[in-house]
Amino acid sequence: MAKLLNETEAQDLIRVKKRKNFPKFEKPKQDIKAKILEKSDSKIKCKDNDKITLSFNTYVYGGDKHGLLLDSNTNWTGVIGRYELFSPWEKVIKEIALGDKVRVITSQKHSHLYSLPSAKHDTPQLDLESQHLLAELDLLSINDQWRTIKPLEKETGDENTKIEKGDLVSVEYSGFFHGGSKHGEMFDSNNKPQAKPLFFRVGEGKVIKGWDESVTKLCLRSKAKLYISANYAYGDKGTPDKTVPKNQDLIFEIKVLEVKKRES
Repeated sequence: MAKLLNETEAQDLIRVKKRKNFPKFEKPKQDIKAKILEKSDSKIKCKDNDKITLSFNTYVYGGDKHGLLLDSNTNWTGVIGRYELFSPWEKVIKEIALGDKVRVITSQKHSHLYSLPSAKHDTPQLDLESQHLLAELDLLSINDQWRTIKPLEKETGDENTKIEKGDLVSVEYSGFFHGGSKHGEMFDSNNKPQAKPLFFRVGEGKVIKGWDESVTKLCLRSKAKLYISANYAYGDKGTPDKTVPKNQDLIFEIKVLEVKKRES
């Protein structure tokens, strides 16, 4: 049985980790309750034996520790149907599509089954059998097919200046390897002193396909994380200078600095 934090320790963690605007507690009327928070355009769903990647945050739901962050993982990878994932989540994940974001509330009935796969040294140790749980899950990939874009922040920028095909945009970016022997390593960035923004006209093939498709979901001053699979990046050849190897998935963190609309 996990050891409970004393009250002082718990309150300190709540002050640090409790999220702003956390949903008000409502006693669960069912064991598993799911609500789509963001709906993607994809029709692709996962099934048993599919490999998936999730981004998730798990919180205590209800009680004096309501809103306390229990667990967080930006890229959890596992296989559906092999008991690698918290079973209530697995039921929900099978019903949503690639790129969807969903909120899942699970009652005390299931809480004892939950483990903390990404626990860090400061993750609170609680007796979960007495807790309801709330999690927000992003389904990022199914069998290495990635959702193209995932916002870094809720501050989505100027909604009145949305990016369209043909617009000239300037961006600040940093690129990282995702997967492979150099996973997480930065390979390119203009987010440094004396560096210039990257300018390109959207939809003209001047940048990788993943960028052309992703930025049309953004607007002026958006900050976003782009998950780009190899076939939407540099494919089976990589870059000519070999900086990016063949079949390499990538992640870009970008900020849209300027949008110049194409004249009609």
